[in-house]
Amino acid sequence: MRNHEFTTNSRASGAEFPVALRDDQPAPGRAITVRPTAAGPAQWLVFDAFRALAHCGVDPDGAVRRILANEALARWFGDDATAWQVREVLTGALVSADRIDEAVVVAEELVAHYDAHGDAAGRLRALGELVTARFARGEFERALDELIDALVTLSRLESQGVAEPSAFVVVANAASVAELFEIASSYLRRCARLPQPSVFLVRQADAVCARNDLRWGNLLELMGELDAATARFREALRFAMRIQQGELTGFWRRVGRLCEGAAWAALDEPELALPALLEGCEGDPRSVGGEDALILRLALARACSSLGRVEEARHHLEVAAGLPDPSFSRQWHITTSLYAAEVERCRFGDHPGLDYARHAAALLAHALWRERERRLENVMVRMQMLELAAENERVEHEALRDALTGLANRRALDMALEALAKSDTVSSLLFVDLDDFKTTNDSFSHTVGDEVLRSIAAILRGECREDDVVARFGGDEFVLVLHGAPRKTGIRVGERIRSAVKAFSWEKIAPDLRVSVSIGVAEFQPGMDLSEALLTADSALYAAKQQGRDRVAAA
Repeated sequence: MRNHEFTTNSRASGAEFPVALRDDQPAPGRAITVRPTAAGPAQWLVFDAFRALAHCGVDPDGAVRRILANEALARWFGDDATAWQVREVLTGALVSADRIDEAVVVAEELVAHYDAHGDAAGRLRALGELVTARFARGEFERALDELIDALVTLSRLESQGVAEPSAFVVVANAASVAELFEIASSYLRRCARLPQPSVFLVRQADAVCARNDLRWGNLLELMGELDAATARFREALRFAMRIQQGELTGFWRRVGRLCEGAAWAALDEPELALPALLEGCEGDPRSVGGEDALILRLALARACSSLGRVEEARHHLEVAAGLPDPSFSRQWHITTSLYAAEVERCRFGDHPGLDYARHAAALLAHALWRERERRLENVMVRMQMLELAAENERVEHEALRDALTGLANRRALDMALEALAKSDTVSSLLFVDLDDFKTTNDSFSHTVGDEVLRSIAAILRGECREDDVVARFGGDEFVLVLHGAPRKTGIRVGERIRSAVKAFSWEKIAPDLRVSVSIGVAEFQPGMDLSEALLTADSALYAAKQQGRDRVAAA
């Protein structure tokens, strides 16, 4: 992998710093994902922002300043696409720096930006980060509402074949932080079935899987469900090994070794755990930030305690107790207290109070698990309700669409005409009929005829406004309702349609194919009988046919 050396003087940070950039180095412990091929020419600034995030454990505020400098530099280059992706990384850095309120503001800004620009994947990534930040701030209900929104939206995009792996990874991580482990696991499996655009995303998905199983297994172990916990830790170990495949050095090797060491420690294999954990943090536990710092310290404490290195274990637990716990139930801090009791047992021997501590931790874990299951059921029910509402809306929409052309059908037209009859504005009604369409079907086949109808529908839709009604009346007849358009406007639109049909390249559908339309126009005025207006438009269409076709007639 290439290394690039830059010296960046940023007005945003007021600091000059060297940037040692490796294209494969994002940040540990975060599910922030960028799409490397989607950014602009300053893409390297995104990877450098990830490098800064990777060192949040050492200097979180310095990482934030560096990422802000990268964003400012990307905008100075005129590369807004990269600047917004750098801002995604900023959200994670702010959470790691315990600047939660700022993280929420930035994530909300990202959601609004991607929403305004129709970037569904970007919005989902930002929404996932927003959910994680809200959980850290204690806004549980609002975070769950936004998580459900993200999960349902992601499922809809998947059904449409346009979901991106990056969105799956971030949303699944947010579900895991909410301790909805089953949902996180399900979405990560679905992500694995999508075409993977890069090794980066594959590694990141495996890292989220490993952390999900570590969280899951830890909570099960706190309850005393040891067999189930062991199964989860073994899954975490499997994903940790996958992260390291082909990675002899570098960032993903360290992430994989950290997760591997945590799994080995949980499986009571301290001799295997310690070397992996120390390689994962490059020999300095202070270099790891975020939730990974807690996982690392607890795993080190457990391994050291098992090996009789009690003072080291106590030191790691003291550090862990002072770290913020981003988990929904604060399970890591409960684990810290339980481990502390076990370390004291190693120092002073068994004591009845230690059994009470273990029992109390198990009771608390069971209560948290029951609350988690209620939360999971609530989320699943609400997701099903939203999906059912979306399906009903889709069915209702389809019931008002013509299957061949996608235009409004006769039922939708009747509803539009009923609304028109109650309105107090002047409108135009246009009847459009294809000339000699039966000959087209007989000479060129019904398949060609269907393609002609679809092309006519596209022309009609393209020549009308968004709020106009364009409907297939039946066969080769179409009706247009032009709201607020007087008779002369209706004639002008009719001529535009006739000319567009005449100029269309019909030979692309079939050699020697020629198509024209005749159009009748009538004006509808408030208080006018609707059937009379329809009859007038139909009479105008008949007149256009009688006058030689391929023309517009108005009554």
